[in-house]
Amino acid sequence: MVNWRDATTIAEQFLGVIKVTHFCAGIFLWEFLSTLDYEYTVYTGKRPFRWTLIIYLLTRYATMGAMLCYMIGFNDSHEFDCVAWLKATYAFSYGSLALASALIGMRAVALWNRHWLVFSLNVIAWLVNVGFMIFGITRASNETVWDPISKSCIAMNTSENAVNSVTTLIADVVLLVSMLWGVMRTKNEGNLWRLLYHQGVVWTALATLAEVPTVSFLELNLNDPMNLIFQPVTLTVLNIGATRLYRDLAKFGTPVISTNDCVHPIHFATRPTIPSGSSRRTHTYTFPPSEILTPLTSMRETQTSSSQDFALEISKRVEVQQEV
Repeated sequence: MVNWRDATTIAEQFLGVIKVTHFCAGIFLWEFLSTLDYEYTVYTGKRPFRWTLIIYLLTRYATMGAMLCYMIGFNDSHEFDCVAWLKATYAFSYGSLALASALIGMRAVALWNRHWLVFSLNVIAWLVNVGFMIFGITRASNETVWDPISKSCIAMNTSENAVNSVTTLIADVVLLVSMLWGVMRTKNEGNLWRLLYHQGVVWTALATLAEVPTVSFLELNLNDPMNLIFQPVTLTVLNIGATRLYRDLAKFGTPVISTNDCVHPIHFATRPTIPSGSSRRTHTYTFPPSEILTPLTSMRETQTSSSQDFALEISKRVEVQQEV
């Protein structure tokens, strides 16, 4: 049986935390760079700007800031202020998670047509979550210290983060239920409804897979490395999922305005010039006078009346045959 409190086991698992964090940072960096084309289309005016794009961008850049803090803390062997580093890491991480939840909450409110009850419930759940996150940042001074032997910051008392993870899970469940309920109440056969429904199911699966293991290990409190090992995974999965859902819906609703489909100018043919002394004659055509148009009009009226008389005669014959 594994002794989770053994010093050797803890050292090995801290190395595992570092590897998992580097892997998650690489995944997010690939996601960040491979999706810059969407932001570029907005910056260049090919897509209309929406105020929700600000939250989308803050989510991405806050996650990038958290990953950079992780990389600095795990790779810099020079002594630095561990408390300041951990507070910065918590600020970026919690901020990105709160913004990702805000993207889902705004969708839920929109699906309910800004119903006051749903709006109030989502705002309260989100604010409570943010409040616990801020409280977690203030307690960072009790959770890390510089270790001169390993030349890195050592985590301590990580089980105190359990309340933050539980609050985040509860808040996301509230947002998820309101979003899925809003999707189901507007059920129809349209493509937009299918997209919203599939995205709701995907987000539910992502939130479950990402947050439940983190909360479970924090409640078990095996040791500090095991309390931390799933937190980078949760950060990466939730932020990639939230930004992808936002981006896919934005692409569905606002396609790119192509600048290649331009209107070519019309070139009119120029009138050829007739050289002087040419034998070619120029004919001038005038509109027919009224004495020519009047007989034509009377002929057309005569033809119309005769055709009407012929049709009337045929209908009378058919009626007579039916009576016989």
